[in-house]
Amino acid sequence: MSLSNPIVTCFVATILFLAYISDAVGASDDVVQAAHKEGGLLIYGSGSLDDVQTWIKHFSNRYPSINAKYHRQGRTAVYERIIRENRAGLFAADVYVVAGMQAWLLAKNGFLSQYISSERAAVQKELQDRDGYWTAAYTNSYVTAYNLKQVPPQDVPRSYEDLLLPKWKGKMGFRDDDYEWYATVLEFMGREKGLQYIRRLAQQQIKFAGDSPLRIQLLCAGEYSLDIGIHFDHPENARKKGCPVNWVVLEPGYKRPPIAIALAKSPPHPSAARIFIDWMLSRDGQKVVTDFTNREPVRADVELGAGVQKLKQFRFWKSNWDSIFLNLDEHQKAYRELFGLK
Repeated sequence: MSLSNPIVTCFVATILFLAYISDAVGASDDVVQAAHKEGGLLIYGSGSLDDVQTWIKHFSNRYPSINAKYHRQGRTAVYERIIRENRAGLFAADVYVVAGMQAWLLAKNGFLSQYISSERAAVQKELQDRDGYWTAAYTNSYVTAYNLKQVPPQDVPRSYEDLLLPKWKGKMGFRDDDYEWYATVLEFMGREKGLQYIRRLAQQQIKFAGDSPLRIQLLCAGEYSLDIGIHFDHPENARKKGCPVNWVVLEPGYKRPPIAIALAKSPPHPSAARIFIDWMLSRDGQKVVTDFTNREPVRADVELGAGVQKLKQFRFWKSNWDSIFLNLDEHQKAYRELFGLK
């Protein structure tokens, strides 16, 4: 049989491709062949468009027959879309990449499929649910960012108590729905002391806004002097673009819930979805997460990227996410009442 025959050449190429991706992700031949036939993949999420497009680029380099696409909306909007579509019986997405709290709620309400990836065993136990519905794709450390033109070195806050100083009144920004921050403060300060601290902080006339991208713009523009809690990647990137900003960690530092990856309830491309989840949790996928998108990997066997390395010098609190999620309604109500948010 001559390899010059185009049919034979195509057949051999297909066999080699299937063998390659089967070996790469440890998937069964049936899953690999099914993913090859499906040919598509749709991801819903609220993560940065640049970040997810970077993941897709590297994923597609390895699995060119799977045409992966990403639909991005804001954190609340994408969650509400998922709920609406599931209730209406419309199953468009294959994979969700959402906040851990949202993944927890989606699993609780029966809107996810169980999938225990072969790569899941390498992920830290506190970064996955017990029932196999979701696994963290990366984590976020939050820092206090400040405008260098408005905050001289001697005034940079070094502790949570420093935020209560009179000089910061009316000069601080914060997220208007950081309920997990509230819950974490109660954990490491203790409930009574934590509530007392937050009541005092609420008297500082904080300027509330939405997600980090908007708040880093306000900080760079000098709308306020410092932001209480923002993902460190935003001031890092803003500084590279000329924004007069720097950041500090008030110890113990805090993390928001991990960004979770999960299999949709009735995915149109189930095999491709499983291979994508496997890849995201693999060493190769996690190296892309930290090296190219400046996020924190969820595997201990992946070295931190150069940007993320800066966080290693600080102590961060390990929150009890199960407890926080179970009491989320209470935390939301208390947070909004304490800060006078409607």
